[in-house]
Amino acid sequence: MARFLFSSLVLCLLAALQVAAVALPGPSLPEVIPGPGMPSLASLNLTSAQIRAMPLPVEGKSSITHPPSSIAVERAVRDS
Repeated sequence: MARFLFSSLVLCLLAALQVAAVALPGPSLPEVIPGPGMPSLASLNLTSAQIRAMPLPVEGKSSITHPPSSIAVERAVRDS
């Protein structure tokens, strides 16, 4: 019986901590300010919060695609 009461107490405590963690506001993060020569967030229709919500890029994978002919030219120039 004591184990059941102890387990119940621990479970209630964990549930209360979870509710408190969800209810507390997160830390205030500074605004993202693009560097010199970069477009403003307003011109890109983005906010600092939207940028923070974006996934981080994966190293080695590029979202830029090149036509096959330009890749062949780049390889020929590089290999010569």
